[in-house]
Amino acid sequence: MPDAKQKLLAALVLQSLVPVAHATSYTVNSGLDPLVAVASNCLPGNAGTCTLRDAIAAAGNGDVVDFLADTTISLVSGHTLELSRDIAISGQGHNVVIDGSHNSASALTVDVGASATIDHLLVRNVYVINDFGGGIANRGTLTLSNSTLVDNQATYGGGIYNAGTLTITNSTIADNHAPGGGAGIWNRPGSMVKLIDSTVSGNVGAWGGAIGNLSGTVYVVNSTLYGNTAFSGGGIRNWNGTVTLINSTLSGNVAEIAECGASADVCSRYGSTTLANTIVADGCGGNPPTDNGGNLDSGTSCGFNAASSKSNAHLELGNLGDNGGPTLTILPGVGSAAIDAGIDAICSADPVNATDQRGMHRPEGSHCDSGAVEIGADVIFVDAFGD
Repeated sequence: MPDAKQKLLAALVLQSLVPVAHATSYTVNSGLDPLVAVASNCLPGNAGTCTLRDAIAAAGNGDVVDFLADTTISLVSGHTLELSRDIAISGQGHNVVIDGSHNSASALTVDVGASATIDHLLVRNVYVINDFGGGIANRGTLTLSNSTLVDNQATYGGGIYNAGTLTITNSTIADNHAPGGGAGIWNRPGSMVKLIDSTVSGNVGAWGGAIGNLSGTVYVVNSTLYGNTAFSGGGIRNWNGTVTLINSTLSGNVAEIAECGASADVCSRYGSTTLANTIVADGCGGNPPTDNGGNLDSGTSCGFNAASSKSNAHLELGNLGDNGGPTLTILPGVGSAAIDAGIDAICSADPVNATDQRGMHRPEGSHCDSGAVEIGADVIFVDAFGD
């Protein structure tokens, strides 16, 4: 009779003989956009015939779609690129542009039940009328990284409409429009958005210039909301949901009506908003935020009451610019109240994890800085469209 050790060894041998499934890669080698996808165009040996739409049709759960070279795809078919399975689309190493050509459908749609990853893409020029999601409409689970959504429009969610679970990292959402709400990002009831190490700027909409949160959950971490405009909540309009901002910078946002008083950065009507280590240059309104410390307000509208937070703070913020890293950021100037004003325990813990929006180590002074950037160390530069 074999002993226990022999049985275990036999089991391990049998396990090693079981085939392991590996992801298949489908490489886009054509910039065309057909009306109907043909998966067989992406079979090995079919040089120059595999479009992005074909590759999405060919890919199964767990597969990857990548690109042979720099590619600009003009969507002429009038149909969204629909992701109905668990696939990844990666333009890493190349400049990959999806141009909506003022298309009347979202550039990309993630279906309910699908889990997708999109990396190193630029999505632009989508014009959706009376619908949701210009650049992307997510109804499943989407991770978007190292990407840019610019000059897109939809009634709700000019850049992105979210009705599922959405994580955005190292990305830029800029100059999108939404006459309904959420020019940058619109978050539906019961849905979740995590915005990490990213910049949302120059977006124009009705309710929430950068982010409109109807009654979902939003986390903003190490991120910059700058120069967005809306009727209410130039930065964020939180209607009846939950918003948490950690080590983020809100500045230059504009609200055109006084729904939340004179506030422009954060308008929380009936929901709850919590801030930690965050800079608010243009005011809070509505329900006062929960102050978890390390926060700075250029005035008194946020009503910060933690000992480590400060109202009437001299922020001395610069303009949005290239300060290293994959996204544009705002640096505090010499003498800014933001320097060494953060709570170290918050900076070191998840989700900040001792880095700033650019990948710079925190802290570099006696304490970590409030806001999205840390002053005083070398930047770990990551090109949003390269390696």
